[in-house]
Amino acid sequence: MKKFFPLLLFCIFISCGDDKPNPCIVAEDFILEELNYPAEANVSVFNCNSEENSTFNYTVWHKVEASNAFGVKKEIVFKLKLKYNGTGITTDASNWDLISVRSEEL
Repeated sequence: MKKFFPLLLFCIFISCGDDKPNPCIVAEDFILEELNYPAEANVSVFNCNSEENSTFNYTVWHKVEASNAFGVKKEIVFKLKLKYNGTGITTDASNWDLISVRSEEL
C-alpha cells in the first residue's frame, strides 16, 4: 500500500495539473486509421508538434515511421486539423473531430 500511494498521488497530479488538451496524443488514433499497416507503425508523441489556432482548434504535425502501400518502411509526415469538443476526456478521440488530414512521405 505504501508503494501504491505515491503512484496514485503522481497520477492525480499529472491528470489534474493541466486540463489543456494535448492534440498530439489524440492525433495518433486518427493517424493509425489512415495507415495501410497500422500494426507495423512507429508512432511516438515525441515526433509531434501542435499549434492552437483558436479555442480548441489545433494544427498537428506528426512524423511517423510506417509502411507505405507497397509495404516499404518510410517516414511520413501527417498534418492534421483537429477540434476538441470541449467536454469529456481530452485523450479520448471520440471527443475530437478530425477536420482534415494530409500526409507526405519523406
